[in-house]
Amino acid sequence: MWRKLVLVVAVLSVFPLGHGVLAQAGELRVWSALAEEDAAVIESATRAFADQVGGRAVIRIVEAPYLLQAVVAARDAGEPGPDVIFVPTDVAEPLLENALILPRPARGDFFLAALLEALPDLINDACGERPLDGCLWEPVNPALPAAQFDERAMGRTVGWVCESAPGLPMCDGDPLPGQPVTWGYQIFLLNRQWLAERGLEPPVLLDDVFAIRSEFGLDVLRAQPDALPLAGDVPPTTIVVISSAVLAQQPVEALRSMGSFFAADYAPVLGLTFDTLYVAAGSADPDLAGEFVRVAAQESAFKAELLHSSGRLPAFTVDELRRWGIDEPETRAVLQALAVLAAYAQTAY
Repeated sequence: MWRKLVLVVAVLSVFPLGHGVLAQAGELRVWSALAEEDAAVIESATRAFADQVGGRAVIRIVEAPYLLQAVVAARDAGEPGPDVIFVPTDVAEPLLENALILPRPARGDFFLAALLEALPDLINDACGERPLDGCLWEPVNPALPAAQFDERAMGRTVGWVCESAPGLPMCDGDPLPGQPVTWGYQIFLLNRQWLAERGLEPPVLLDDVFAIRSEFGLDVLRAQPDALPLAGDVPPTTIVVISSAVLAQQPVEALRSMGSFFAADYAPVLGLTFDTLYVAAGSADPDLAGEFVRVAAQESAFKAELLHSSGRLPAFTVDELRRWGIDEPETRAVLQALAVLAAYAQTAY
């Protein structure tokens, strides 16, 4: 599917540590609520770091709906809880609300804002004069509208992202309290004609989508890599969800599916998530936990491996993306996802 990456273990074992980490550390407990497919990658990275600092790694995979309960139960029982929590931002919200995460904001520019600002140059470097069809992916029919990559188009893309997720740092929101490692989105597609017949405007926020679903009892169809629907395959009362993970795994088929729903006049609603490393408030060694967060969040190979395991997009900075290689498949997956955002933004915002 993709080229085999250098083992995360080998890369993290030579990554420079900060001066505050002791040569002989204690136990580093990392709890993850990501997919089971990601467990081996997370375990390799954690054990490599622990070996380097002379500590011991303990990795626990917790299903997202039970993470808050598990953290609170460990705290109330006086048992060792996590030092580091690796979860999507939406799963982290109740942990933050209950002061179970130490707010350690990411430093520097928010990576997604920088990627969108640099996207015209990145597309030019990747494709030159060639169109996206035939460069980032094969020609597909039906297709999304041709994306533009000038200043106005990028402004519309940022505008759509911020309309959909106003709390992001790039949208005048607060800094993220942790370090994003990977990211992704879901495009929720709703039939405009069905909405208009009921006097409804196309929704903007996911909360609006969920409210419509609840009121009218709509079905939700989440596309899978081996089962990508076309508009003619589903009734107008079905909300279709296509994720960036599916796009990364099956770009041509995903684009054909998206194009069919665009041609059938479906309205897109954007949902963003960022898979983030947090320092747990109950950590026995928050300095060690913070150092692991820093090291892992800056390691490009770790981010790229998570793309391979579950389709999560690497949270590359612009410099990281260029160093990784503009022609590498992991870079192309990021550029494809950003180009799809730009294409939808021209129709939705």
